[in-house]
Amino acid sequence: MFELTEEDRRYLSDLVKTYSTSVSEPINYHIIKNSKFFKLPNDILFITYESVKLESKDDSCINNKVIKVQPVTQDEFHKIKENPFRGANDNRALRLDVEDNMVEIVSNQNIKEYLVRYVKRPLPIILVNLESPLSIEDRQEITPSELNPILHNKVVNYAVRLALQSKSIGK
Repeated sequence: MFELTEEDRRYLSDLVKTYSTSVSEPINYHIIKNSKFFKLPNDILFITYESVKLESKDDSCINNKVIKVQPVTQDEFHKIKENPFRGANDNRALRLDVEDNMVEIVSNQNIKEYLVRYVKRPLPIILVNLESPLSIEDRQEITPSELNPILHNKVVNYAVRLALQSKSIGK
């Protein structure tokens, strides 16, 4: 939904980042044999696209094939993991969110690379240096906005509208 209009896409384009890794984390609590764990960047607000590149020494059709990754809940995974039409297959891997920006990717094939496109969490806007013990998200120094300057008026107008609504609700 963040890409509802061309205008929205332009406003947020500076916050869209791509992360790719082939390094899986050595974690021993795999939910299924072919799953792998990957550490995601700490600045992810939400993921907009993800895929994996498969690896196979035996099957040239599978080797380097890129398939989509579908996020699923823990409960949903247990319902669909054995279902060839809804579970992981040669055209879809499943993502389970674990802890500390870690994800478990479940695939029927070996995973060579994991790619994520996401919207980055913007840094807080701090207009003046803050003195200890004050901080915003552990920052005290002046931090300019990372958003497109055209978006500033929309943000301010939205904040004013929310403030006015909160005052009228309390009456």
